[in-house]
Amino acid sequence: MTWVTSAEFVAAVSNAGGMGVLGPNAGQTEKATSAEDMADRLTQEIRKVKALTNKPFAVNYIFPMGGATEDPFTNAVFDVLVKENVKNVIAIGLNVVDRELKRLKEQDIKVVYRDLSPTVEKLVEAEKSGVDALIVTGYEAGGHMSDYKISTFSLVPQITSLVKIPVIAAGGIIDGRGAKAALSMGAEGVYMGTRFIVTKENPASMETKKAIIKVKSEEFIEFKSGTGHLRTIPTEAGKKALELINLGKPAEAYKYYGEGFKIGMLDGDLVNGTVSVSESAGGIQQILTCQEVIDEIVKPSDEDLKIFFLQFDTDQIRINLIQPGPIQTNIVTKALSEKAIEERAQQVPIKRLGQSQEVANLALFLASDEASYITGAHHELMEDCL
Repeated sequence: MTWVTSAEFVAAVSNAGGMGVLGPNAGQTEKATSAEDMADRLTQEIRKVKALTNKPFAVNYIFPMGGATEDPFTNAVFDVLVKENVKNVIAIGLNVVDRELKRLKEQDIKVVYRDLSPTVEKLVEAEKSGVDALIVTGYEAGGHMSDYKISTFSLVPQITSLVKIPVIAAGGIIDGRGAKAALSMGAEGVYMGTRFIVTKENPASMETKKAIIKVKSEEFIEFKSGTGHLRTIPTEAGKKALELINLGKPAEAYKYYGEGFKIGMLDGDLVNGTVSVSESAGGIQQILTCQEVIDEIVKPSDEDLKIFFLQFDTDQIRINLIQPGPIQTNIVTKALSEKAIEERAQQVPIKRLGQSQEVANLALFLASDEASYITGAHHELMEDCL
């Protein structure tokens, strides 16, 4: 999301129920002239976010790469985080840098780690290093893609079966169906970029948003860049870069894609820039608000609402909500006393089947041998969901 985040956009995501992330060059139209200049700009964006929302947000934190143990820009970002009391970062790198992780944790900053070229082994090691959560990014993602062509839905279940910290799935997820699929494989959240570029609050050019809606998944072009692979809508600059890469001229190719993100995505120049997004962009049909995007993701489908399972020790209660709409008493239960159900409901966690926790909580109810009913508060909330 280089160039296409801003305080206004991040606050809109957070206010809608997600957690917005300030990316590199957030809110800017020109590159910073120095680490100090970048720090000043980031400080202003953080303060704008705080003025627009009281909800959690995060800042991208790029670990030093290429064998370096520290970086002046990373140091500048760290100083801003401490000064502005930011407590969440999305740390990006090719491996976890112990020095960076240690000083972030010393400031009680939550570190969600996103490896640029993830493998099972690297992410298991990242957990051992002490990060708080993992973003598991498949090859379907936009931006600079992994060196390993491992899909999101190949990688996520392998990781969730091996680690204990939260896993957040990324790459190719643009709606509630993709999010539900990720949750079913053990992920506890999703990290989405491409879908949010095509929102009203995102600073990307309107021409860029229209191009993303128009593109078909089979039309993208890919080539090896300086960091991983790069996928772009077939702009003239992208085509030229691909040609030069194939001719063995990577340095010349860089002239066409090196500054391409800003030119293509922020400025909307679809001739001289690149538009690097997920191949799932072919499924995006319209420009929505951040609230509309998130509402679609978390709203339960009719199928979600049909069956909930609660595990109360060895007793299982099955709730059948067959008809969407005003709630009827379509509930089949085992014969359990009201008191027993109330006691067990306080002790045993709900088994989640991909729906939001709020919706899962609707399944708490009271029942007896003769009658089944939902409490008034749950009745109202269920109607709102339907």
